[in-house]
Amino acid sequence: MAKLAAKLTMRMLLAGLALADVSWGADIPPAIEFLSPREGTTVHGEISIEARVSNPSVVDFVEFYLQEPGAKDRYAWREYGLPPYVWGGKGYKLDTRLFADGPASVVLYCYTGGAKPASEKRVHFTIDNSKPVVRIVSPTDRSSVDGAFPVKVELIASKGKGNPGGVVAVSVLVDGTLVQKMTKPPFETSVDTCLMAPGLHLIRVVAENGEGLTGSDSVLINRKAGTGLLRGTK
Repeated sequence: MAKLAAKLTMRMLLAGLALADVSWGADIPPAIEFLSPREGTTVHGEISIEARVSNPSVVDFVEFYLQEPGAKDRYAWREYGLPPYVWGGKGYKLDTRLFADGPASVVLYCYTGGAKPASEKRVHFTIDNSKPVVRIVSPTDRSSVDGAFPVKVELIASKGKGNPGGVVAVSVLVDGTLVQKMTKPPFETSVDTCLMAPGLHLIRVVAENGEGLTGSDSVLINRKAGTGLLRGTK
């Protein structure tokens, strides 16, 4: 009789839960697991940002936020339906070459009906596409120039292999206008201030490697006065 009473009690409990539309574990926040990328990994090229949750039946939707190197959380993506959840949609691949190399992260917020997420999880990873790293050595930032002045750069080798960073070309731009593209070391040139109005001007240098990846650096110069023409060497 005791066993029969226990069975009847359990059936009544289950029926009551069904009528109340209550699921087992509904009050437990879903646990989040990132399938890709994994915590602490180094990535390159195209990657999938993918996660799954426990007890997906209670999930209304999830939201991804991507943090690229040197920036705050942005690039939001909302997903509905059943897992796995993928940033950009099922089958989408994120091209990490669009971002700078360095530490990055992605966070997933899981909503189950409330205004605030029921659970969240962040994974940290490193983007390393071996982009060329270039630094302007001369002129220095916010230095005053008059007439012709040299533009010299320093290239940092990518993973210490071959040509510095695998660089095949270095371009010099003044206020966004290309004035010189060099395809042979030592990647040095000179620029004249004769066509510049007095005041601050932006000097930007872009290094490109054999795979088409680029790195850049910029400085501001203060033009005082002077004459001359643009000079460059390849």
